[in-house]
Amino acid sequence: MYDARFGLLLAIGLAAVLCSCAGLDKSDIDIPEGYAPGTLKEFAKQAKVEIVFNAPRLEGIKTNPVEGRMTPQAALDAMLSGTALSFAVDVETGAYAIVLDEISDTLMRERESVSVIGYSDKDWKKMKFF
Repeated sequence: MYDARFGLLLAIGLAAVLCSCAGLDKSDIDIPEGYAPGTLKEFAKQAKVEIVFNAPRLEGIKTNPVEGRMTPQAALDAMLSGTALSFAVDVETGAYAIVLDEISDTLMRERESVSVIGYSDKDWKKMKFF
């Protein structure tokens, strides 16, 4: 009987460790809408996970508010939904990498390089931007 209990406790402990490593632990998350560099740092703190991102590239991108008890993946899914951002998880370390989607990145670079010179107010109103 002792061996069976020990085996069961060992299996439960191992399952808990594996769930923790896989990022399946739920955390209380309460992050308001805000700019990505700040909200992602707060997410890492609250979810107790490692996160990697290029802060200068994410300047000006807003993330969604997230509140509730959830896994890190669920929180990031909600935070990044509808933004130009996505994430990947390193299976070895469990760290999260935040990336600017390729198509959105191209649009952002094109938008940043737009300059309008010599147009009247009437011409400006005819122009269409995304």
